[in-house]
Amino acid sequence: MDDRLNRARQTLDGLSRRLVHPQQRLQVLAGHFQDLARRLRLAAQNQILHSHTRMDELSGRLRRASPGLRIRQYGLTVGRLRADLDAAIRHARERKQQSLHSLIGRLNALSPLATLQRGYAVVRSLPKREIVREAASLRPGDEVETLLARGRLLCKVDEVYENDT
Repeated sequence: MDDRLNRARQTLDGLSRRLVHPQQRLQVLAGHFQDLARRLRLAAQNQILHSHTRMDELSGRLRRASPGLRIRQYGLTVGRLRADLDAAIRHARERKQQSLHSLIGRLNALSPLATLQRGYAVVRSLPKREIVREAASLRPGDEVETLLARGRLLCKVDEVYENDT
């Protein structure tokens, strides 16, 4: 049973070391979002530039042929395309923002700060400020720092009970 408990602790320690800090993950996502927004802007600018080039080409052909009706029809088409492009850009941006907000919510739910808000505390041994996971790692007279949702406490260990729950 001790071996199983030790293996479980080792597994838990390994998993906790691989856990990415939510702020780091948020920074990565923010950078990714900014890159996507930049790429979207560039694509939109290229599409608009392409639309303008095409419109200029068509206008030249129409000027040479001088058909007023076709000029108005192409103008309406370009307007619809521009409106469609604007709507597509807006829609893509909204989807990315919703995705980002969803990821932020998930990261906040996993945050150690959220755990503190639920009434838990983090205890660190002093002076090294290492997280205390077992009572056996402390001795009477040791100083510890207890982190709470709002504030922290400096405490001195009077007694250590290793097997109490």
